[in-house]
Amino acid sequence: MRRLPVLIAAALLAFPGQGWCAALPAPPQQMFEAMLLYAEQGDFAKAGRILEKLAPLLDEIRAAYGTDLAGETREALKKGDAWEAQTAILKVVYYHMKLELSAALKAEGPSAIGRVRMAYLDYLFLVPRLKDRDKKPAAEAELRFKAVHKLVISGLAASEMKEEARAQVREIERICLQALEAGGKRRV
Repeated sequence: MRRLPVLIAAALLAFPGQGWCAALPAPPQQMFEAMLLYAEQGDFAKAGRILEKLAPLLDEIRAAYGTDLAGETREALKKGDAWEAQTAILKVVYYHMKLELSAALKAEGPSAIGRVRMAYLDYLFLVPRLKDRDKKPAAEAELRFKAVHKLVISGLAASEMKEEARAQVREIERICLQALEAGGKRRV
């Protein structure tokens, strides 16, 4: 995770905040990283305060996917279990990744490229859980992200290219969902 701040900075240069993202006090990945760290340290109150600042993003996720991640994450933080809290936070990360990938498929040019990069930064939070289970899905997701990035850079002009990108995105989402499912190694 040491490279993450550098990757966040690079992605933000490529993709300045718009809409709900501009309403956040910091880049979402920076907020996710802080929440995960606070949950790991057992400081659930600080993680909860950051969660409240993510309200514009959580509202967007609720509108797009009909899921109340704010409530789920608040409940997990109240329980005081680091693993459960981190899992709930990673679910927010996963849905943010979905939002970014969906927006990338609808956008063009630098905006689409920036959104794929933002989604990849989210994916980096999920990698440790994926690798806990099996290294092959993580490697497959990496290849699929590269394929989506390449397709987006090429412009997604042809409908076959758009369909290929959508198929790659569906597989990335399927693989990353494994990071949230039961069966990952629980750290004590």
